Amino acid sequence: MPLILAAEPPQPWEWGKTVFSGSVRTRSELWNWFDTTDAGLYGFQGTLLRLGLARSSPRMDWSVDFAAPILLGLPKDAVAPAPKGALGFGGNYFSANDKHQNIAGFFPKQAFLRFKALGASKASVRLGRFEFNDGQESTSPDPSVAAIKASRIEQRLIGNFGFTHVGRSLDGAHFRTGKKTTFTALAAIPTRGVFQVDGWGNMPILLTYFALSSSTKSASSKSSDWRVFGSYYQDNRTVLKTDNRPQAIRAAELEHLEIATFGGHFIFARPTTAGTIDLVAWGAGQLGNWGNLSHRAYSFDLKRDCSRDGHRS
Repeated sequence: MPLILAAEPPQPWEWGKTVFSGSVRTRSELWNWFDTTDAGLYGFQGTLLRLGLARSSPRMDWSVDFAAPILLGLPKDAVAPAPKGALGFGGNYFSANDKHQNIAGFFPKQAFLRFKALGASKASVRLGRFEFNDGQESTSPDPSVAAIKASRIEQRLIGNFGFTHVGRSLDGAHFRTGKKTTFTALAAIPTRGVFQVDGWGNMPILLTYFALSSSTKSASSKSSDWRVFGSYYQDNRTVLKTDNRPQAIRAAELEHLEIATFGGHFIFARPTTAGTIDLVAWGAGQLGNWGNLSHRAYSFDLKRDCSRDGHRS
């Protein structure tokens, strides 16, 4: 498991109207994959350096952010034959980087222009390379609801893979409008990354997404947050699909993936003398094509919690 030493986030430096920011995150990871051989027990070092420049004005923002992931001491034998595969993230990093045990990369993590205050609705459009996590379309004024969104709602379908030493961005356009009720639309192509330190190029994948969301807090301190969303995912890679069919059948079928997803979430929080009672519901359905197979799927999550003084039960 990774060993993480947390620190206060660094404060940006301001030079006139231009803001310079930088961060270094380093993590020593020790993995024990409970394998019968020594291949599942190993350690390695991962570091992510980020440097950025940004400037904001009433009508336009711009931001340029560079990333430099560094991986040292990756295990060369932490990938077992099928069906086991990679024995932890060390095997994933090693395989994704041409089987190098020590590897580093440098690429633009974000580079975008954002045009703001467009029209009567004060809409904004962001163009270029940026990070995006679904579920962050609206910000709750209630800290309890905001914490629930961060831990249970955000990044269920689209995320920046911030838990790895590389991450992933999107190249495309991001539109947002509204105040109390927010409409978000996204059309983008994912970049390389996640386990691969070369994050310059793109992947042959098309992603579109839209969401209508709102977050409110009443005078009685009742809070709610809801969202309805839809997305379309078209994967044009000619790679072996991951499913339960025999490998020979999967190797002969390299058709594209085309999947549409529709769903939503609802969060309700109400303070009581026993603590804050909150209800969380999330669900999504899918239809489309998994190669030459018809694809149908659904998922849902329903949870009720009670928190008091920051503790949940």
